[in-house]
Amino acid sequence: MQTQIITAATAQPVIIPTGTEVVLIEQEAIKEVQLVVEKNATATYVALDPHNTAPVKRTYSAAVDQDAKLTWAVGCFGRAQQDCSITTRLVGERATTEMCSAFFTADETHHSLRTLIYHDAPHTTSTMIGKGVVAQRGSADFIGRIIIPKGSVGCRGEQSEDALLLSSDAKLNTTPDLEIATDDVSCNHASTISYISPEKLFYFSGRGIEPAEATSQIIHGHFMLVFARAPLAETGGCTVQISDTIEEVISAL
Repeated sequence: MQTQIITAATAQPVIIPTGTEVVLIEQEAIKEVQLVVEKNATATYVALDPHNTAPVKRTYSAAVDQDAKLTWAVGCFGRAQQDCSITTRLVGERATTEMCSAFFTADETHHSLRTLIYHDAPHTTSTMIGKGVVAQRGSADFIGRIIIPKGSVGCRGEQSEDALLLSSDAKLNTTPDLEIATDDVSCNHASTISYISPEKLFYFSGRGIEPAEATSQIIHGHFMLVFARAPLAETGGCTVQISDTIEEVISAL
């Protein structure tokens, strides 16, 4: 497996050649990234971005060809407002994408995260996983859509959005959406918004774990599905910085 660092100077579109396997690591916040995943290629794109201190708008788009696979691991964890859009088009038969996205917002920061998958070819498969945490007076928009047009038979699409609110002042708009214009497909979607209940903290306390540590473990576990898609050797330092940000917020709750 090859690893490629993506910066603002990287030529666009980024092409993943036929039959190759590549991990792409975004080293800095980039305004626009375009990917082309050619036949039988496998790509993972990682952009967890804990460094952001200024507002930024990011747009990601990709075309995935026949028998190819693209995995996204994209997060909005910075202290400044972020607007992030991810669009994937499955243009070849049996193309697959797994879109894993996450956000953590606190103070009065607002994050907007929009994910969109087009099943442009028959017999394509998509999985959309969204994880979010809103603390203090933070707010977020969390919108996901899967589109299967007429003629794209035999497609499968799964969508889930799960969010934790750590404060009664936290605000979240979450909208899962399926747009299906053909028969012979299999799709489902779900959305949950929850709080860390006193009962859950009591469960931890019975095992000698204080509320702050319990909250930390719950939040890190909440994001684990997204972090698991990011190769640790290349992004371990990034996940440590995200963890530090989470701990700072928890200590102020």
